[in-house]
Amino acid sequence: MQDYLDSLGGKDVFIPVNFRTNLDYLSFNLAMYIALGDLKRAKLANEVFSAEAEKRRIMNQDSARILSAADLRSRIYNLESEIEAAERLRQNTLFAAVTIFVLISLITGYVLRKKHLASKAIDPVTQLLNADTAINRINALDTPKPGRAIAIAIFDISNLREITGRLGVTKSDAALRQIAQTLQNTTRGNDILGRFGTEQFILCLHNIEERSARSFFERMQAALDTTFDNNVNDQHISVDSKMSIFIANEKISDLNDILNELVMSIDMNSRVV
Repeated sequence: MQDYLDSLGGKDVFIPVNFRTNLDYLSFNLAMYIALGDLKRAKLANEVFSAEAEKRRIMNQDSARILSAADLRSRIYNLESEIEAAERLRQNTLFAAVTIFVLISLITGYVLRKKHLASKAIDPVTQLLNADTAINRINALDTPKPGRAIAIAIFDISNLREITGRLGVTKSDAALRQIAQTLQNTTRGNDILGRFGTEQFILCLHNIEERSARSFFERMQAALDTTFDNNVNDQHISVDSKMSIFIANEKISDLNDILNELVMSIDMNSRVV
């Protein structure tokens, strides 16, 4: 159809005179323009058809060989309606495409922003929460239930340099990741676990009994001390960890002071239980 309609504008195309003014021929061309979605040319074709139909009505009003005036107006109206419907369909399609594009852009932007924020919250070496994120989450904890507490522990790997020296300097990040994995394997899904310093890790338990918290921290430290027991190397590598604990039965409001005291306590004592 497109090739045929394109050929109508050619100089070498011969169209019989009676075809050029034939209403069925003109309406057929108009229908093809509409089918192809060429609304601009469809409107022009409709004007040609309407003009020719009106000319026929005036010149041959009493002739039985042409359509009645009412039928002509009905056909013109129907063709105009088809053009308007095609235009509405084109507009609706364009609107739907723009809407889908905007939605996809918004969703993509949201996902990328969420990934970016998540990456900023993670320590790149251990893949645990970084210190700022862990502290912010602890500050956001609600007051514990009656008889329960918020328990915080800082674990200090005091012989990390010795460990990396024995494993090899190039494997220092791998050693930290293995220690972090030990902590992850021991904690629960709702616990707040992060890297607090170069050689330190922080763990917070929420809504837990004090005795249970202390037992939990002791198990964590025992697990830390045996992190490299299954090392493929023949040499035995042990982790020397120090721990400092704080337990509160109410919402924490002075976390920075508490953390400073925990760090100082680690520096002053070899192990606090």
